[in-house]
Amino acid sequence: TGTPTSHIIGTSAGGDILVAGGATRHRNLTIDSIKITSNILKTSGAAIHIIGYQNKSTIKNVEIGEYNGHNYLYDGIIFEHTNVTYLDTFNIYCTHDGILIHGGANNSNPDSSDLFLNNGFVINATNDIHVAGGFGGLYVQNTLLFGGSNGLLIDNAYCLQGNREIMLSNTTCIDGCNNALIYANETISRGMFISCSAFLSGAGYYADPSIQPYAANIKIQSLPYGNFNIHNCICKASAQNGIWINDT
Repeated sequence: TGTPTSHIIGTSAGGDILVAGGATRHRNLTIDSIKITSNILKTSGAAIHIIGYQNKSTIKNVEIGEYNGHNYLYDGIIFEHTNVTYLDTFNIYCTHDGILIHGGANNSNPDSSDLFLNNGFVINATNDIHVAGGFGGLYVQNTLLFGGSNGLLIDNAYCLQGNREIMLSNTTCIDGCNNALIYANETISRGMFISCSAFLSGAGYYADPSIQPYAANIKIQSLPYGNFNIHNCICKASAQNGIWINDT
């Protein structure tokens, strides 16, 4: 990402480090050339938490955490109830959710939508990307998600509304996650659409042998009336399952 011009260091175990927005709607946020780390192991909170911004906000040239350094951050970047946002040129290292996206805890924000991820990577988070309810229109390209438990987790953990659309381009690579590269556990949506042209490789490859039998490049636990469109996609080298559909 080049050399950031600003470096913010967290000093407490809980809470967000940088927060932009709030309960009312905001417009046209720009965050550029920033690095965020922590000198204490965080047990909650995000490096950056964006709340309620709409209409072409841009976050670019950001470094969250340090590779081969102290992986002390909890969540990387949270996008909560945002609309038309660009995240471009980013490196994220943290322990929980690398990029967390949802419509807001009050469950009443159907306009949360359209996040464009480009030119970045998330390494060894529990969930590299977590789409956690009430969001539609996630577009991912030129991005690497590597390691951790899940590359892309889709559920309703933070917002009790259904998710709507996710598009993974053929320049997206998801690799080496212990549980699943894509894990769909969406229980509320009716007719969610997922389009996948990504390069998918190596679910469970680095996992302990005791959990390898449950690994899958694509794992569908719940996707009621959903449309999972796989096209021009390479799906290979899972330790156990290529595609596992367990939705009953």
